[in-house]
Amino acid sequence: MAPRPTTCSAPGKLFLFGEYAVLSGGQAIVTAVDRRVFATRHMAASVYRAHGTEGLALPRLVLEAVESTARVEHLETDVRALFDGPNKLGLGSSAASTVALCAAVLAYEAEGKLDRDAVFRASFAAHCRLQRGRGSGGDVACSTYGGTLAYSMSEPWRPLQTPQALELRAIWTGESASSTALVDCVEQARKARPAEIERALSAIADVADQASDAIEDAAWSELIALFALGDDAMERLGIASEAPIITARHRALRTLAGRYGAVVKPSGAGGGDFSLAVGEQVDWEGFAQELPNGCQLMDLALGAHGVRVAQRLSER
Repeated sequence: MAPRPTTCSAPGKLFLFGEYAVLSGGQAIVTAVDRRVFATRHMAASVYRAHGTEGLALPRLVLEAVESTARVEHLETDVRALFDGPNKLGLGSSAASTVALCAAVLAYEAEGKLDRDAVFRASFAAHCRLQRGRGSGGDVACSTYGGTLAYSMSEPWRPLQTPQALELRAIWTGESASSTALVDCVEQARKARPAEIERALSAIADVADQASDAIEDAAWSELIALFALGDDAMERLGIASEAPIITARHRALRTLAGRYGAVVKPSGAGGGDFSLAVGEQVDWEGFAQELPNGCQLMDLALGAHGVRVAQRLSER
């Protein structure tokens, strides 16, 4: 069979627990969301087309990682679903783009067949180089395999049930954050004050471990309490490292959530991007009407499918 243009899509992600600590050997809990990046490997070389992305570094790294003879001009990506105009939404656009591009090239060369393990290996290598060795790979694993994962850099990832029964709302804070800058800030503080930072990271790791158990036991009330503990642990890390992990808007959301019997926690590195709100029998309509200026509830479904070959034009 002659090769034909191949399009693959990969989901964005939200970190639920274990941010920062996953970089030190702890586990993170991350879930795929139904905002997807699309990438196409065309038959003929034209001009690299990037919708919502920037630069040529990523597609070049992808082609090196998959050891393909294709050129950048064979590729096209569309990441607009993970952006708000010019601003990244903090849903792992670079990881999802890497996975979608790797999958499109590999599936093209395999006549439409998709080997997710091969996609993950290539994507992990390319994304690691893109981030200059920083990052855990949890976002890459989530975009590859989908669902909800317990991810560790030292152990194989394992699937968890997606907490669909949980009343969880994702709130875009209207502020784009630089995860790498925040991680760098924490690492610098760790060199200066190792014991203090280690205590904060240990607290985040402990909450993630308990959350994994709560999800497996479907202990949703316990999980809500762990979101509050996770928020407090992130606050303590921000104070200890003098990093703006907890923003003024997140604190305003925390106050608002308390009035509605809910709790909030940053998703990912903090500093903006997404905050997560959870609770039981919450008046979410009233909550949404009182959101701080710049914040908005985003309709995101959790536990989305991992990378896949697009079968129909409508999937784009």
